[in-house]
Order: sequence, then structure tokens, then C-alpha cells
Amino acid sequence: LSFAGGPWNDYVSHSMGWNHKLSAVQAAFTCSQLDRFGAYETARQRNVGAFLGRLAELPGLTVPTADPRGTHAWHILRFRLDPEAAGLTDVEPGAFRRAVQRLLRAEGVPVSRYQVRPLPEHGVFAGATGPGRVGAGGGHAVARAVIGDSLTLQRRHLRPDAGPALRCYADGFEKVWRRLDIVAHLARAAR
Repeated sequence: LSFAGGPWNDYVSHSMGWNHKLSAVQAAFTCSQLDRFGAYETARQRNVGAFLGRLAELPGLTVPTADPRGTHAWHILRFRLDPEAAGLTDVEPGAFRRAVQRLLRAEGVPVSRYQVRPLPEHGVFAGATGPGRVGAGGGHAVARAVIGDSLTLQRRHLRPDAGPALRCYADGFEKVWRRLDIVAHLARAAR
């Protein structure tokens, strides 16, 4: 990722990357960790499942799901926010997202935005040509909607030992949702 396009963590690809391989030392370390994988995976599924189960009850908040035939790595959790479904019919989705983010962060929930441009609009693809071209220059309405109305919780908060933190984060979400009147006030004031 290049700094030229914005902050270090803007997650916008400005040039082609490389296909790096693990060194022998990295591969040996990775193999040594495989003995722990089963327990880590079980803990992560239990913790994230309980967290998402609590949040799924909140109106206007869509939580990520996994196909029941498999498991999910839960690398990043993307939450979609819908003010209308939350009963706030006169609140714009972007303003709702900003107000919710402000209040969740005040409650200690480290939500953030992530990948704020559709992939075809990344500089590396903007000039692409040929039959597989995905470059800029068109709609991407669904991607724009997801980017505009969502917040994420990143992997550093989803570790196998994060159960207590996730319970506190769920408490924070529930507290904010109990005061949707304040969320609406903040969102309307931002107009």
C-alpha cells in the first residue's frame, strides 16, 4: 500500500504487489502453532458467536453470518446499519453510521471504517484494460452502500481470548441502542 493516496491504513492499492512466500523460519513457526489451532478455533467460534448473537437482536443492525455448512475465520466483522429499521425514518444512513460510531467509541467499542473505496476504484485497477477489466467508471452501487452504512471490528479484537472484551463490546452496543433518541439527535445535528 502506498502512502501517496492517503493515510498509511487507507487500504487502497496504488500499485501491483508481490507474491511473497514464507521463509523457512516463518514456516517452522507456523507449523509449531498448528497444535494450538483447534482450541483457538473453538474459542473464537464460541466468543464471536455469542457476541453476534447478542447484537443480532438490535433493530437496524445487521451482523455478519456464516454459512451453516462451514465455519468463518471472523477476521473482520462488518456491521451494516439501517436507521429506518431502527425506527429512525428521517435519519440519513451515513449520519446514522457516524453517530453510532461516535457513541460506540465513547463506550470503548473500537469500531472503525474499513476499505472505504470499492475495489474497482483502487488506483491499481483504474487504468486496467482487456476482457477482465474491473477499472473505475461505473456504479458499484452495492459496494458503495455497504461502505457507506457499515462499521467494522478488526481482527485484533477477535482473538481466542477476547471473550471478556467482546462481552463488554456487546454491552456498549446495547447501551447505545437503548438510547437511539440520542443517536438520532446527533445524526440530525450533523446535517
